[in-house]
Amino acid sequence: MTMPDWFQYDEANNTVTLDITAGTTSGNNHWNYNGYFGGEGEIFVPEGATVTINFVNEDPNMAHSVGVDGRRSSFPANFSNPSPVFEGGITTNPTSMTDGTMPGESETITFTAAEAGEYSLVCYVPGHAAVGMYLHFTVTTDGEVGFRE
Repeated sequence: MTMPDWFQYDEANNTVTLDITAGTTSGNNHWNYNGYFGGEGEIFVPEGATVTINFVNEDPNMAHSVGVDGRRSSFPANFSNPSPVFEGGITTNPTSMTDGTMPGESETITFTAAEAGEYSLVCYVPGHAAVGMYLHFTVTTDGEVGFRE
């Protein structure tokens, strides 16, 4: 378990701040979060933590989004009206290729990781999650916090 520079945890206030960037590398056609895709990485946060995601889109060509969804063995090509697992845990217009978080744009979302379990951070733009634009996101009861590749 590591604590990369894009992951900050304030134990006293039970807050987690994640700087998540879409298209950090050209991996998976820029359809990645901080260079990871296809469930290569897993974020761990404690149950009850207030989580803030500072989301930036560095993909030179495509809109992206981020939201907390249930963990699945595979994701559909299209999400109709996605609803985040935790209230507030999704970016604006998450399925839109023209009104989502466009190249060079950023958005901040904040939510409470209210229930322990295994989830995923997902891009809801059509086709993106289906080809691997997701990270595992686990809410823990044992206080485990950090990132594991």
